[in-house]
Amino acid sequence: MKQLKPLIKFTLHFLLWLIPAFILWWFSVNSVILPGLRIVVGEMASLWFHQEQVELHESKGDRWFVRTNLLTKKQPKDQSQRSRWTIYVSPLIIYTVGFPVLWAWFLVTPKRRIFNQIVGNSIIFLLTTIVLWLLVFHSVATITASGGAEFIYSYGYLYPAPVYSKSTLSLLSHVQLLLAYFGCGLAVPIIWYAFNRDFVRKLIPKRSFAEIS
Repeated sequence: MKQLKPLIKFTLHFLLWLIPAFILWWFSVNSVILPGLRIVVGEMASLWFHQEQVELHESKGDRWFVRTNLLTKKQPKDQSQRSRWTIYVSPLIIYTVGFPVLWAWFLVTPKRRIFNQIVGNSIIFLLTTIVLWLLVFHSVATITASGGAEFIYSYGYLYPAPVYSKSTLSLLSHVQLLLAYFGCGLAVPIIWYAFNRDFVRKLIPKRSFAEIS
């Protein structure tokens, strides 16, 4: 059991660090994390959809709203006006819970805390960006896949809206869900272990497993 004392001590310290990590996350998620993600996801979405002219904006609550040039089926009688689709994407905060857990993991580890935090958070940020981009993509593409829009209005011209197949959307939905679970859960200990393999070996010596068995 003496061999396991460092592991027990490490686990207790990790649980204690979770409290300030989640407090910091709670106060920074709407002011720093999500706005940063929105900028990157918005750029990716606008480049991918092109003629749809997708614009990602902040909204009150745990959501973003997406402006598009996809025309709704029912249009105003006044031909000078156009009714376009606006989509709300939510929830968002749940996809960022991997950040505070990662912070706690690295804060309780004595070596290279700052470097590991920078690189580790960059990886989680990238994974979360992909997850949220897939969420936005699915929300926009579902409009044409369900027959909700046939045309794109861009600079005074009408273009046929691209129709995404339901099978493609179903596949992307499953991929998005798997990546969300990975980014919020499995990726965190994997990243931490990749940077702290020597520390883990010291924390749990091989002979301790022999003593337990």
